[in-house]
Amino acid sequence: MTLSIERPWCAVFAAVIAVIGVLGTAPAAQAAPAQAGPEAAAVVASALGSRAAGSYRDLGTGRMVITVTDEGAARTVRAAGAVPKRVRHSGAHLASVTASLDKHARIAGTSWSVDPVTNQVVVSVDSTVTGAKLARMTAATRQFGAAVRVE
Repeated sequence: MTLSIERPWCAVFAAVIAVIGVLGTAPAAQAAPAQAGPEAAAVVASALGSRAAGSYRDLGTGRMVITVTDEGAARTVRAAGAVPKRVRHSGAHLASVTASLDKHARIAGTSWSVDPVTNQVVVSVDSTVTGAKLARMTAATRQFGAAVRVE
């Protein structure tokens, strides 16, 4: 019997093993851990749950950044070889914003996604959204304050 593992799962598995190795064997006196790659950063962000709000590669430094809501999570990120960035909105909060928009603000000509760099839900509105539709979208996003940016 032959088992086959899909390639993406292999990458995730390798990232998990790398993160476990870094977290499990990095005493404070050792040099800084190796820099985390995108897969490892995604695994760490996922493991942090509501204490993280995503990850991205900093284009200036090339390092992986994981957005976090507390210092304990920031320490975990540093130990895994990524750069922590403290943010106001948790991943759970941003997910609840997108869920609310999905439920109450489905308007043709609009879309939204989470931007981990700015820690906001970015709502894109094209030129066909005018009048009552634009007023409805504005009202739907206003309630979330700084967690939403409309473009």
